[in-house]
Amino acid sequence: MLQEGQKIRVHFNLRTKKWVVSTKVEGKWKKQGDHEQVALVNAIPCTSLKGAERIRRNKSREVIARIEGNYINVNSIDKTSLVNEIHYNPYKSEHFTYQNGSIYSGSNTCYFPANVGHFIA
Repeated sequence: MLQEGQKIRVHFNLRTKKWVVSTKVEGKWKKQGDHEQVALVNAIPCTSLKGAERIRRNKSREVIARIEGNYINVNSIDKTSLVNEIHYNPYKSEHFTYQNGSIYSGSNTCYFPANVGHFIA
């Protein structure tokens, strides 16, 4: 069970169309479950440059991009104030980007909605 303020990592599972949440257990990140929707505060993007290069070279799928932050209950955020869609596509950029292509470097709050491969900040 996730607790308010707990540090978590989030990535999108392309197969299940759910958000995968991981927490640190004994110094290692462990999957805690799949979620329809998630919300974070103090969100920071984490990507792998070498991973993006490998995906482009091999045309493969693997988890190389995540958002880290502190868990917050989805119902406690004002979703109407979050208007910027953020995407990750290793074929276009090694970074998370806004729809206009500028680099996303983190945000105070972000919301990961159900059944879509982008999140909103």
